[in-house]
Amino acid sequence: MNTKITHLPLEVIRNDEAKALDPKDAIAVHELLNRVFLAEDSRDADALRQCVTADLSHHHSLYGALHGREAFVNWVLSNPQFFDGLRHQALNVVTSSEGSDKGRAVSYVLVFQLFSADEALTSFLPRLIAHGIVRDRIVKEDGNWRIAERIYDQFSVLGSLIADSTLRSKASEHLSL
Repeated sequence: MNTKITHLPLEVIRNDEAKALDPKDAIAVHELLNRVFLAEDSRDADALRQCVTADLSHHHSLYGALHGREAFVNWVLSNPQFFDGLRHQALNVVTSSEGSDKGRAVSYVLVFQLFSADEALTSFLPRLIAHGIVRDRIVKEDGNWRIAERIYDQFSVLGSLIADSTLRSKASEHLSL
């Protein structure tokens, strides 16, 4: 596989194939994707629970798979090394409808490091430390959009943060689930 090519679901990316969400729903989904990153960075357990379904399926090419809302919340809360001093941002969000209460979203995630306890590193901050593709399956429950499945793949992380080149190479692969 050519790792220089970004692999994306064409039925969401191609204008002729994507099915538009109602404009109010599209805005709500954009808000949801931003909200989940804000909840992760602030470790707000209640906000995290509101962003995902009870049976969430969460796959990350670097950190593995989680299943269920509480497993996801617990993972975020128990791994400060992935969130302290960092900010996660959704970029280039596109959506596609799969009916009135289901859809898909694709976006980039950018991870910035803003703070560090390492005094020698502070002169290099802020800095972009990671980038990846996020593919979401979303559902509307009780009038609110939630993430039912989230897949992070094609992830690139600074070598100074993860020295293992085999692990970085694995993280950069396209997950076909």
